[in-house]
Amino acid sequence: MSQLPKKNFTTRYHLKDSVLDGGIPFNKAYGMMSFEYLGKDTRCNRLFNEGMKSQTIIITKAYFAHNHLRA
Repeated sequence: MSQLPKKNFTTRYHLKDSVLDGGIPFNKAYGMMSFEYLGKDTRCNRLFNEGMKSQTIIITKAYFAHNHLRA
């Protein structure tokens, strides 16, 4: 998270409104869904994809280790 620009944390300012009025803080902050935003901001898209890739590798290794299987 520390690699993301500060602008990506502006959703926290919309948290109260989202709880009271309903909705998603990110959508209120940027006027679009997070996946639409990732399609427009290539840097954040790359960071998101790398994060998902790393998480998948970790979970897959843990799964195979737990089930005594080989990757």
